[in-house]
Amino acid sequence: MPGKQTKIQTTITELLNDDLKIGALNLIDFAQTNKLAVTSKGYEYGKYVMKGTIKCNGKGICNMFIGKDSFDVQPFAEYTDEFNIYANNLGLENIIWDNVQKCGRCGNNACLKQTRQSKEVFRGFNKIIFGKEFDSTCKHGNLMFRNPNEKEFDCLKKIMIFHKHYL
Repeated sequence: MPGKQTKIQTTITELLNDDLKIGALNLIDFAQTNKLAVTSKGYEYGKYVMKGTIKCNGKGICNMFIGKDSFDVQPFAEYTDEFNIYANNLGLENIIWDNVQKCGRCGNNACLKQTRQSKEVFRGFNKIIFGKEFDSTCKHGNLMFRNPNEKEFDCLKKIMIFHKHYL
């Protein structure tokens, strides 16, 4: 990678190994090459030390959470007709289904207010994604790719391209 590394690239280089490091750095390069902004900030939450955001036209389209040997990516996916057709045409359904984010019972007030349930009772939302029903999903992040493999990184890039063209 020519030139000076950004803070997020340095953190990825220091904390990730092998294929995960290569995939994460390629994802950042892909975003920058496609004129998507990449921002980062310190983020100490559980195993994470940094949070990065990829933005299109000033709107966040993907969060990245980085920790020691951990690179978790949360693309924003709204299951509009356009997105469903796009993902279906590219054969992304199975990869997306495998990465639906379950509710972690974080106690987010927006979820609790919407359902009028206490944190002790609340168990997430039911969603239908590409015709398949999922229960106990997270309201705020439909997807979470945890230490993505090559096919999942490719899927993430395709989701970013969709956002670039439809935002």
